Amino acid sequence: MDKNRVYADTNGPHGPNMIVLSGRGTMSDLRKHSIDLAEGMPLDLWTDDGDNHGNFDPLYFEGIVHYDSGIASWVAIVNDNSYRNASDQTRYDSYMMTHRGNPEVPFYRFIRSHPNYGEPVVEDDRRD
Repeated sequence: MDKNRVYADTNGPHGPNMIVLSGRGTMSDLRKHSIDLAEGMPLDLWTDDGDNHGNFDPLYFEGIVHYDSGIASWVAIVNDNSYRNASDQTRYDSYMMTHRGNPEVPFYRFIRSHPNYGEPVVEDDRRD
């Protein structure tokens, strides 16, 4: 992974848009990347996921660190709009390099039509 992403257990105890940052994998990544959590700190997170064929395709997302005194633990408040699989990130990077965010070619249309990627993972309910 190109960033210092921190593993987050999305199956652990948490509330809406909140992930507790005290799991074994999370703590291991925090130590590995020498990250000291602080209130309001942005944090790049990842968790295990797979594609439609069962291949490993980690899910990346972003959160803001907050200390929850009610549970006496650091948590990440997750941005719901930040979820993206690793394969989608590669596609998004390719889109940005090719089209530089050209509004004539929105990302969802690029994903559905790009010949190098086969069946798209990204779905969009917008009509062409």
